[in-house]
Amino acid sequence: LDGKINTQEGCTSISDNNGQILFYTDGKNVYNRLHQVMPNGTGLMGGPSSTSSAIVIPKPGSKTRYYIFTVPAMNEPAITHSAFSELDMDLDGGLGDVTSQKNILLFTQSTERVAAVKHANGIDYWIVTKRFLDNSFLVYKVDCDGVNTTPVISNIGFVEDRSVYDAIGAIKFSPDGKKICMATYGSPNSPQCQLFDFDNST
Repeated sequence: LDGKINTQEGCTSISDNNGQILFYTDGKNVYNRLHQVMPNGTGLMGGPSSTSSAIVIPKPGSKTRYYIFTVPAMNEPAITHSAFSELDMDLDGGLGDVTSQKNILLFTQSTERVAAVKHANGIDYWIVTKRFLDNSFLVYKVDCDGVNTTPVISNIGFVEDRSVYDAIGAIKFSPDGKKICMATYGSPNSPQCQLFDFDNST
């Protein structure tokens, strides 16, 4: 009840193994567990009016570092790209801070979608995003070495080129990581949902 974000849509948070909040974000600002904006935690490139805005995953092999993946809101046309930033909980006396690895560009013409799932090895992660104006899904592997910025690209499903409304909607994984579902707002009278297989080993 004492959280400080006021977002129209997307937000994300992450807790420790005991369920205690570590930090949270609306895709623009990052707040620590005391509900204070982190010193370098402003100006991230997500959009609070984005369906997803951001997602947080721990860096494999680290107990203190996290990645925040952000996607834009379609009502902010000046920002169109998907990016990521690194956060280190050892900074600012244990309250955390965004490192110099901030707003690292992944690709342009992003939709409002981002999701994460564990790799089949149980250690690494896959980050899945969707490009606007075509039917390409971009999948980034995150492992102990960091974020591999060269994605696995799959072209499948319909081409989102009818209107900006095609870029709005969520993307989610099944709990076992074998299926991925994408909702598309579409025109006000034509929402759509697509279901795909996902191989979380490749």
